[in-house]
Amino acid sequence: MVDSSMPTKSAPTSRTKDHRMPVKNSPKKRASFQLLAPGASQVCVAGTFNNWNPDARSLKKGKDDQFRTWMNLPTGTYEYRFVVDGEWREDPACQQHCPTPFGGNNSVLEL
Repeated sequence: MVDSSMPTKSAPTSRTKDHRMPVKNSPKKRASFQLLAPGASQVCVAGTFNNWNPDARSLKKGKDDQFRTWMNLPTGTYEYRFVVDGEWREDPACQQHCPTPFGGNNSVLEL
């Protein structure tokens, strides 16, 4: 289900300077992203792993209205949000969040 909280129009930032601190030759882990978004035409994921680029990673829509993607990321902690038809949203399935300077929250992924 898509979070019904007020979407943020501008790109979020991290609460710290940079969560991307991969160690040279650190092992990569598979990160899966999934969002139920009935009626949405495009869902992307943006975060500290792609410099908050809202167009860098699109999710593929399934017949069940679930949008999904996965990527291999170095072990670490990342902040992210979904971009649903241009609106920034939290991951409603994520249990860990942190505040943003815009009054919303980023979802936190630990690998």
